[in-house]
Amino acid sequence: MRKSTILMLVIMLAGAASAATLWQQLRVERDTNAALHARLTALEHDSAAVATSVSKPAVPLPAEPDVPRAMKTVAEPPSAPSPPAAQFDYMRQQQQLLKNPDYRKALRDQRRQYLEFSFRDLAKVLNLTPEKAAAVFDLMADQFVESMNLRWQAQRPAGNAVGRDLQRVAEERQRKADEDMERLLGAANMTRLQEFRETLSSRTEVNMLRNELSAGPDPLRDDQYQPLLDIVHAEEQQMNRELQELYAGDPTASGKSHDTIQTELAVAANRRIVEAAKSILTSEQLATVQNVYRRQRAQMETQNTLSRLQMEARIRDARDQR
Repeated sequence: MRKSTILMLVIMLAGAASAATLWQQLRVERDTNAALHARLTALEHDSAAVATSVSKPAVPLPAEPDVPRAMKTVAEPPSAPSPPAAQFDYMRQQQQLLKNPDYRKALRDQRRQYLEFSFRDLAKVLNLTPEKAAAVFDLMADQFVESMNLRWQAQRPAGNAVGRDLQRVAEERQRKADEDMERLLGAANMTRLQEFRETLSSRTEVNMLRNELSAGPDPLRDDQYQPLLDIVHAEEQQMNRELQELYAGDPTASGKSHDTIQTELAVAANRRIVEAAKSILTSEQLATVQNVYRRQRAQMETQNTLSRLQMEARIRDARDQR
Protein backbone atom coordinates (compact mmCIF):
# COMPACT_ATOMS: atom_id res chain seq x y z
CA MET A 1 0.00 0.00 0.00
CA ARG A 2 1.42 3.28 -1.01
CA LYS A 3 1.29 6.64 0.63
CA SER A 4 2.53 10.07 -0.36
CA THR A 5 3.79 10.87 3.13
CA ILE A 6 6.27 8.53 4.73
CA LEU A 7 7.92 9.25 8.06
CA MET A 8 11.56 8.24 8.33
CA LEU A 9 12.09 8.01 12.09
CA VAL A 10 15.39 7.58 13.87
CA ILE A 11 14.73 5.93 17.23
CA MET A 12 16.77 7.33 20.08
CA LEU A 13 17.39 4.51 22.51
CA ALA A 14 18.00 5.65 26.05
CA GLY A 15 19.67 3.84 28.90
CA ALA A 16 22.71 1.70 29.24
CA ALA A 17 21.60 -1.10 26.94
CA SER A 18 24.13 -3.58 25.75
CA ALA A 19 25.48 -3.41 22.19
CA ALA A 20 23.58 -6.52 21.20
CA THR A 21 20.28 -5.17 22.51
CA LEU A 22 20.83 -1.83 20.80
CA TRP A 23 21.47 -3.51 17.45
CA GLN A 24 18.33 -5.64 17.77
CA GLN A 25 16.19 -2.57 18.50
CA LEU A 26 17.63 -0.65 15.59
CA ARG A 27 17.13 -3.58 13.23
CA VAL A 28 13.50 -3.98 14.29
CA GLU A 29 12.79 -0.28 13.85
CA ARG A 30 14.41 -0.30 10.41
CA ASP A 31 12.17 -3.15 9.30
CA THR A 32 9.14 -1.41 10.83
CA ASN A 33 9.79 1.66 8.72
CA ALA A 34 10.49 -0.44 5.62
CA ALA A 35 7.15 -2.19 5.97
CA LEU A 36 5.31 1.07 6.59
CA HIS A 37 6.92 2.54 3.49
CA ALA A 38 6.06 -0.46 1.34
CA ARG A 39 2.43 -0.53 2.43
CA LEU A 40 1.74 3.18 2.28
CA THR A 41 3.67 4.03 -0.87
CA ALA A 42 1.44 1.46 -2.55
CA LEU A 43 -1.46 3.75 -1.72
CA GLU A 44 0.28 6.72 -3.31
CA HIS A 45 0.74 4.92 -6.61
CA ASP A 46 -2.83 3.66 -6.80
CA SER A 47 -4.41 6.97 -5.78
CA ALA A 48 -2.24 8.96 -8.14
CA ALA A 49 -3.18 6.65 -10.99
CA VAL A 50 -6.86 7.31 -10.38
CA ALA A 51 -6.85 10.87 -9.06
CA THR A 52 -4.66 12.50 -11.67
CA SER A 53 -4.42 12.42 -15.42
CA VAL A 54 -0.91 11.49 -16.44
CA SER A 55 0.17 11.42 -20.04
CA LYS A 56 1.43 7.99 -21.05
CA PRO A 57 4.77 7.58 -22.80
CA ALA A 58 4.53 6.91 -26.49
CA VAL A 59 6.57 3.73 -26.11
CA PRO A 60 5.55 0.88 -23.78
CA LEU A 61 8.31 0.37 -21.24
CA PRO A 62 9.65 -2.93 -19.91
CA ALA A 63 7.68 -4.30 -16.97
CA GLU A 64 9.50 -3.83 -13.69
CA PRO A 65 7.31 -5.27 -10.92
CA ASP A 66 10.13 -5.15 -8.39
CA VAL A 67 11.34 -1.59 -8.99
CA PRO A 68 11.72 0.29 -5.70
CA ARG A 69 9.10 2.98 -5.39
CA ALA A 70 9.87 6.64 -4.88
CA MET A 71 9.08 7.88 -1.39
CA LYS A 72 8.53 11.42 -0.13
CA THR A 73 9.20 12.52 3.41
CA VAL A 74 7.00 15.61 3.08
CA ALA A 75 3.60 15.68 1.45
CA GLU A 76 3.33 18.30 -1.25
CA PRO A 77 0.65 19.00 -3.86
CA PRO A 78 1.56 18.16 -7.44
CA SER A 79 3.95 20.81 -8.68
CA ALA A 80 3.54 22.62 -11.98
CA PRO A 81 5.34 20.95 -14.89
CA SER A 82 8.82 22.20 -15.56
CA PRO A 83 9.41 24.16 -18.76
CA PRO A 84 10.06 21.87 -21.74
CA ALA A 85 13.68 23.03 -21.96
CA ALA A 86 14.32 22.09 -18.32
CA GLN A 87 12.70 18.70 -18.80
CA PHE A 88 14.79 18.03 -21.88
CA ASP A 89 18.01 19.01 -20.10
CA TYR A 90 17.28 16.52 -17.34
CA MET A 91 16.51 13.77 -19.83
CA ARG A 92 19.71 14.51 -21.69
CA GLN A 93 21.67 14.35 -18.44
CA GLN A 94 20.24 10.94 -17.62
CA GLN A 95 20.91 9.69 -21.12
CA GLN A 96 24.51 10.85 -20.90
CA LEU A 97 24.99 9.35 -17.44
CA LEU A 98 23.80 5.96 -18.61
CA LYS A 99 26.54 5.99 -21.24
CA ASN A 100 29.11 6.25 -18.44
CA PRO A 101 30.32 2.73 -17.43
CA ASP A 102 31.07 3.90 -13.89
CA TYR A 103 27.55 5.26 -13.47
CA ARG A 104 25.99 2.10 -14.88
CA LYS A 105 28.09 -0.03 -12.53
CA ALA A 106 27.09 2.07 -9.51
CA LEU A 107 23.43 1.89 -10.56
CA ARG A 108 23.71 -1.88 -10.91
CA ASP A 109 25.44 -2.23 -7.54
CA GLN A 110 22.75 -0.17 -5.86
CA ARG A 111 20.04 -2.29 -7.44
CA ARG A 112 21.83 -5.50 -6.49
CA GLN A 113 22.00 -4.38 -2.87
CA TYR A 114 18.30 -3.53 -2.87
CA LEU A 115 17.40 -6.93 -4.29
CA GLU A 116 19.52 -8.85 -1.81
CA PHE A 117 17.74 -7.12 1.08
CA SER A 118 14.16 -6.87 -0.20
CA PHE A 119 14.19 -10.34 -1.82
CA ARG A 120 16.02 -12.06 1.03
CA ASP A 121 13.23 -14.66 1.41
CA LEU A 122 13.29 -15.56 -2.28
CA ALA A 123 15.77 -18.42 -1.92
CA LYS A 124 13.58 -20.08 0.70
CA VAL A 125 10.35 -19.59 -1.25
CA LEU A 126 11.83 -20.89 -4.52
CA ASN A 127 14.08 -23.47 -2.82
CA LEU A 128 17.23 -22.00 -4.35
CA THR A 129 20.82 -22.59 -3.35
CA PRO A 130 22.74 -19.48 -2.27
CA GLU A 131 24.65 -19.61 -5.55
CA LYS A 132 21.45 -19.80 -7.62
CA ALA A 133 19.86 -16.96 -5.63
CA ALA A 134 22.96 -14.82 -6.22
CA ALA A 135 22.73 -15.55 -9.95
CA VAL A 136 19.06 -14.48 -9.94
CA PHE A 137 19.92 -11.19 -8.23
CA ASP A 138 22.76 -10.60 -10.67
CA LEU A 139 20.45 -11.14 -13.62
CA MET A 140 17.74 -8.90 -12.14
CA ALA A 141 20.27 -6.13 -11.53
CA ASP A 142 21.58 -6.37 -15.11
CA GLN A 143 18.06 -6.30 -16.50
CA PHE A 144 17.19 -3.28 -14.37
CA VAL A 145 20.06 -1.21 -15.76
CA GLU A 146 19.12 -2.15 -19.32
CA SER A 147 15.47 -1.26 -18.72
CA MET A 148 16.47 2.10 -17.22
CA ASN A 149 18.59 2.82 -20.26
CA LEU A 150 15.65 2.02 -22.53
CA ARG A 151 13.30 4.13 -20.42
CA TRP A 152 15.41 7.24 -20.91
CA GLN A 153 15.75 6.54 -24.60
CA ALA A 154 11.97 6.36 -24.77
CA GLN A 155 11.69 9.80 -23.14
CA ARG A 156 13.65 11.63 -25.83
CA PRO A 157 11.80 13.60 -28.49
CA ALA A 158 11.25 11.25 -31.40
CA GLY A 159 9.15 10.80 -34.48
CA ASN A 160 6.74 7.93 -35.07
CA ALA A 161 9.36 5.79 -36.79
CA VAL A 162 11.79 6.08 -33.88
CA GLY A 163 8.94 5.43 -31.45
CA ARG A 164 8.03 2.22 -33.25
CA ASP A 165 11.67 1.12 -33.18
CA LEU A 166 11.88 1.69 -29.42
CA GLN A 167 8.63 -0.19 -28.90
CA ARG A 168 10.00 -3.12 -30.83
CA VAL A 169 13.25 -3.03 -28.84
CA ALA A 170 11.32 -2.85 -25.55
CA GLU A 171 9.20 -5.87 -26.44
CA GLU A 172 12.23 -7.83 -27.61
CA ARG A 173 14.22 -7.07 -24.48
CA GLN A 174 11.33 -8.02 -22.24
CA ARG A 175 10.94 -11.32 -24.08
CA LYS A 176 14.67 -12.01 -23.76
CA ALA A 177 14.65 -11.04 -20.07
CA ASP A 178 11.83 -13.51 -19.40
CA GLU A 179 13.62 -16.22 -21.36
CA ASP A 180 16.88 -15.65 -19.48
CA MET A 181 15.12 -15.80 -16.13
CA GLU A 182 13.13 -18.90 -17.04
CA ARG A 183 16.31 -20.59 -18.24
CA LEU A 184 17.85 -19.87 -14.84
CA LEU A 185 14.85 -20.74 -12.67
CA GLY A 186 12.67 -23.11 -14.65
CA ALA A 187 9.02 -22.61 -15.64
CA ALA A 188 7.53 -23.54 -12.26
CA ASN A 189 9.74 -21.15 -10.36
CA MET A 190 8.98 -18.37 -12.84
CA THR A 191 5.36 -18.54 -11.67
CA ARG A 192 6.46 -18.51 -8.05
CA LEU A 193 8.73 -15.55 -8.74
CA GLN A 194 5.81 -13.56 -10.15
CA GLU A 195 3.72 -14.41 -7.09
CA PHE A 196 6.61 -13.35 -4.85
CA ARG A 197 6.87 -9.99 -6.60
CA GLU A 198 3.12 -9.40 -6.35
CA THR A 199 3.20 -9.97 -2.59
CA LEU A 200 6.47 -8.13 -1.93
CA SER A 201 5.03 -5.26 0.10
CA SER A 202 2.92 -7.75 2.11
CA ARG A 203 6.03 -9.83 2.78
CA THR A 204 7.85 -6.71 3.94
CA GLU A 205 5.01 -6.06 6.38
CA VAL A 206 4.98 -9.62 7.72
CA ASN A 207 8.78 -9.70 7.98
CA MET A 208 8.63 -6.53 10.04
CA LEU A 209 6.04 -8.09 12.33
CA ARG A 210 8.11 -11.27 12.56
CA ASN A 211 11.17 -9.25 13.63
CA GLU A 212 9.13 -7.43 16.26
CA LEU A 213 7.82 -10.72 17.60
CA SER A 214 11.29 -12.28 17.62
CA ALA A 215 12.37 -9.72 20.21
CA GLY A 216 9.71 -11.00 22.63
CA PRO A 217 8.95 -14.28 24.40
CA ASP A 218 6.59 -15.59 21.69
CA PRO A 219 8.20 -15.34 18.23
CA LEU A 220 6.25 -16.02 15.03
CA ARG A 221 6.37 -19.70 14.11
CA ASP A 222 7.08 -20.90 10.59
CA ASP A 223 3.59 -22.38 10.30
CA GLN A 224 2.09 -18.97 11.14
CA TYR A 225 3.99 -17.04 8.47
CA GLN A 226 1.99 -17.94 5.34
CA PRO A 227 -1.46 -17.55 6.98
CA LEU A 228 -0.44 -14.11 8.26
CA LEU A 229 0.93 -13.20 4.83
CA ASP A 230 -2.38 -14.21 3.23
CA ILE A 231 -4.26 -11.96 5.66
CA VAL A 232 -2.01 -8.95 5.12
CA HIS A 233 -2.04 -9.33 1.34
CA ALA A 234 -5.84 -9.61 1.24
CA GLU A 235 -6.20 -6.44 3.29
CA GLU A 236 -3.73 -4.56 1.13
CA GLN A 237 -5.73 -5.49 -1.96
CA GLN A 238 -8.97 -4.37 -0.31
CA MET A 239 -7.35 -1.10 0.73
CA ASN A 240 -6.22 -0.44 -2.83
CA ARG A 241 -9.70 -1.17 -4.16
CA GLU A 242 -11.24 1.22 -1.64
CA LEU A 243 -8.86 3.97 -2.64
CA GLN A 244 -9.51 3.41 -6.35
CA GLU A 245 -13.27 3.53 -5.78
CA LEU A 246 -12.89 6.70 -3.75
CA TYR A 247 -10.92 8.48 -6.45
CA ALA A 248 -13.25 7.26 -9.15
CA GLY A 249 -15.73 9.70 -7.61
CA ASP A 250 -14.99 13.01 -5.91
CA PRO A 251 -12.39 12.53 -3.14
CA THR A 252 -12.75 16.16 -2.05
CA ALA A 253 -16.44 15.73 -1.23
CA SER A 254 -15.59 14.54 2.28
CA GLY A 255 -13.62 17.70 3.00
CA LYS A 256 -10.66 15.60 4.11
CA SER A 257 -7.13 15.94 2.86
CA HIS A 258 -5.45 13.31 0.69
CA ASP A 259 -3.13 12.37 3.57
CA THR A 260 -6.00 12.05 6.05
CA ILE A 261 -7.93 9.78 3.70
CA GLN A 262 -4.93 7.51 3.19
CA THR A 263 -4.18 7.38 6.90
CA GLU A 264 -7.78 6.43 7.71
CA LEU A 265 -7.72 3.64 5.12
CA ALA A 266 -4.38 2.34 6.45
CA VAL A 267 -5.63 2.37 10.04
CA ALA A 268 -8.81 0.55 9.03
CA ALA A 269 -6.77 -2.07 7.17
CA ASN A 270 -4.57 -2.58 10.23
CA ARG A 271 -7.66 -3.11 12.38
CA ARG A 272 -8.93 -5.77 9.97
CA ILE A 273 -5.52 -7.48 10.00
CA VAL A 274 -5.57 -7.65 13.80
CA GLU A 275 -9.11 -9.02 13.82
CA ALA A 276 -8.36 -11.69 11.20
CA ALA A 277 -5.07 -12.62 12.88
CA LYS A 278 -6.83 -13.59 16.10
CA SER A 279 -7.37 -17.04 14.62
CA ILE A 280 -3.64 -17.70 14.06
CA LEU A 281 -1.74 -15.63 16.66
CA THR A 282 -1.47 -16.09 20.39
CA SER A 283 -2.71 -13.35 22.70
CA GLU A 284 0.88 -12.26 23.39
CA GLN A 285 1.68 -12.09 19.67
CA LEU A 286 -1.52 -10.20 18.97
CA ALA A 287 -0.67 -7.61 21.61
CA THR A 288 2.70 -7.03 19.94
CA VAL A 289 1.07 -6.58 16.52
CA GLN A 290 -1.45 -4.13 17.97
CA ASN A 291 1.40 -2.13 19.50
CA VAL A 292 3.21 -2.02 16.14
CA TYR A 293 0.12 -0.64 14.43
CA ARG A 294 -0.43 1.85 17.25
CA ARG A 295 3.05 3.22 16.55
CA GLN A 296 2.41 3.27 12.82
CA ARG A 297 -0.76 5.28 13.31
CA ALA A 298 1.04 7.77 15.53
CA GLN A 299 3.80 8.12 12.91
CA MET A 300 1.35 8.74 10.09
CA GLU A 301 -0.75 11.24 12.02
CA THR A 302 2.32 13.13 13.22
CA GLN A 303 3.73 13.31 9.70
CA ASN A 304 0.38 14.54 8.40
CA THR A 305 0.43 17.34 10.97
CA LEU A 306 4.00 18.31 10.06
CA SER A 307 3.17 18.29 6.36
CA ARG A 308 0.07 20.44 6.89
CA LEU A 309 1.97 22.98 8.98
CA GLN A 310 4.79 23.12 6.44
CA MET A 311 2.30 23.71 3.63
CA GLU A 312 0.54 26.44 5.58
CA ALA A 313 3.89 28.12 6.21
CA ARG A 314 4.73 28.03 2.50
CA ILE A 315 1.35 29.57 1.66
CA ARG A 316 1.90 32.35 4.20
CA ASP A 317 5.37 33.03 2.83
CA ALA A 318 4.01 33.22 -0.71
CA ARG A 319 1.33 35.70 0.38
CA ASP A 320 3.85 37.83 2.26
CA GLN A 321 6.04 38.08 -0.83
CA ARG A 322 3.26 39.48 -3.01
